[in-house]
Amino acid sequence: MSASRKHGPLPLTEITVYWLVWISLLSCALYSIYKASEDYKDEIYADDLQEGWKFIGRKKDVTDFEWEFWISAVKSLMPAMLVHMFGGLFFSRFIPQLKPLYCLSFTLSFLLYIAGLKPVLFMVGHCLLVYTSCIIFKSMIAMWLCSVGIVLSLQIHSLRMWQINPLSPVGEIKNFTLFVCMMGNLRCISFGMEYCWRSREMEKDKPLKQYSLLDLLVYNFYLPLFANGPVVNFDTFQRTFYQPYRPFTREEVKSLLRDTARTLWWYFFLECYLHFIYSTAFTQDPRLFSALNNWALCGIMYSQLHIFLVKYKVFYRCTTLLAEVDKIEVPLLPRCVTTLYLFTDMWKYFDRGLNAWMIRYIYIPLGGSRSGVFRQIVASFFAFAFIWLWHGAHVHAIWWFIPNWIGVVVESMAGIVLKLPSVTQLEDRLSPAASRRIRAMFGVVTVSCLILSNLVFLSGSEPIWFYIKRMFYFGWPSSTLLILFTMYLVVQTNMELNRHISKW
Repeated sequence: MSASRKHGPLPLTEITVYWLVWISLLSCALYSIYKASEDYKDEIYADDLQEGWKFIGRKKDVTDFEWEFWISAVKSLMPAMLVHMFGGLFFSRFIPQLKPLYCLSFTLSFLLYIAGLKPVLFMVGHCLLVYTSCIIFKSMIAMWLCSVGIVLSLQIHSLRMWQINPLSPVGEIKNFTLFVCMMGNLRCISFGMEYCWRSREMEKDKPLKQYSLLDLLVYNFYLPLFANGPVVNFDTFQRTFYQPYRPFTREEVKSLLRDTARTLWWYFFLECYLHFIYSTAFTQDPRLFSALNNWALCGIMYSQLHIFLVKYKVFYRCTTLLAEVDKIEVPLLPRCVTTLYLFTDMWKYFDRGLNAWMIRYIYIPLGGSRSGVFRQIVASFFAFAFIWLWHGAHVHAIWWFIPNWIGVVVESMAGIVLKLPSVTQLEDRLSPAASRRIRAMFGVVTVSCLILSNLVFLSGSEPIWFYIKRMFYFGWPSSTLLILFTMYLVVQTNMELNRHISKW
């Protein structure tokens, strides 16, 4: 009943009109940002546009630091990851007992070659700190204090510089070391929680073998997932990494080839896109950003969300393809943001590995949904607070962290209210289509807040506050009502996609 009400069918004419109007409005917004990119290309900061692919004949927007840094890093890492993969297959087939040592020694040797001794010792040192706290205290609290201390030491600027600067004179190596240490912190927490849980089980005289330092190091330094994720929890890694060798089936080979082709397609698509649409560069220049018309501003907002999506499809698929060859169970790729209009769905289906990590190691241990509403609210707050801290604890990101937490809580409470007998009886009087229209109206609020809060995370607070003032204050009533109507179309088309596609 709930699913049919939520995504009940609409008349064909109605949903067709929604799709046509939504695609038309989107086309206008994207054309406007393309036209603005063409008109202002000579006024954008010179360092923000650099020579791109010669056959395109246009400059490329290089202001997305994350994309430029990791694409460069992946190009350097990929040969080593391929050698690592083929070596892993050999050891899995012929000498499985030595595979963990091979994977660990290969990664450490490669890191010594590209980064040097000091960065490698720094990375290993974090693992040793967490492992030591586990074996001495066997306490989740002690492990968390140690791990949060490491995060703070890497996020507080003066402490970070004091630690990172002596490691290497090369800026790229410093950045690489910082990034992989932050990813490693999530894996260390995962190991530490599993270690403490196993210690409790062993105290009950259960015949279990405790995890070792080698287990932590193999897990943390598994090369395909080492640098940029996605996050795979320690228990999942242990269960799938050590499974016996099994030949590939025809379907598995086809899937790997198909996913490789898709990854290459999205890589080339985004690279080409950045030669024509300079949306990120506009957000870095308040002077030009404020000069754009409303259609171009909306185009930038849509563009930024989808650049973020495509980036992580490429990043995660590059690494998970290699992990899948090793039969590691990896999270599914991020789901298209065009199909998400609820906060809970955004967190559940975008970075699925991070979501599984948050639920298993923060949300459930603090009570989760089975310990009452208050514990649920507190648990979700600490889960979001840690992710905010892990991402840098920037002041402007509070406008991402708090709205997302409130959004998830409100949606959870709404779910409880919708299950009340009186509400259920009231909704039963409506047709599925009418119920869906009412839900879509409420969805306008959630999708608007979801988009704006996530854009603060992606582009900073200043351009988003300017956009909000332009559209909802100075643009009242025409721009405001058009935006809200567009959001209604977004929700309705999302619902239609969810109605027809059951698995994402």
